[in-house]
Amino acid sequence: MPNGQNTDDKLRDREPVAFSSAITDSIKTFVLAIVALAVGFEWVNWTEAQTALVIGVVAAFFVVITTISTAFTRGKVTPNVNPRATDGTPLIKKT
Repeated sequence: MPNGQNTDDKLRDREPVAFSSAITDSIKTFVLAIVALAVGFEWVNWTEAQTALVIGVVAAFFVVITTISTAFTRGKVTPNVNPRATDGTPLIKKT
């Protein structure tokens, strides 16, 4: 176990900010893929300008959601200025 970490820890527990960003980015990618499919298969009759507008609004919406989500998650993370392993030994060696 490197640095006293349990290798069974989940990403959402070890890196909550990265996890929340990955989730919102995955949702954004899925939504934009649906828009691309709708335009490509002509399920919607949008002009190029309308398509660009929809993609821009969706992207801007997810930038705001990602920012809010990241800020909220960062607020839940407790910084550890003196990290120690479970046995009490310091994880950062002072030089």
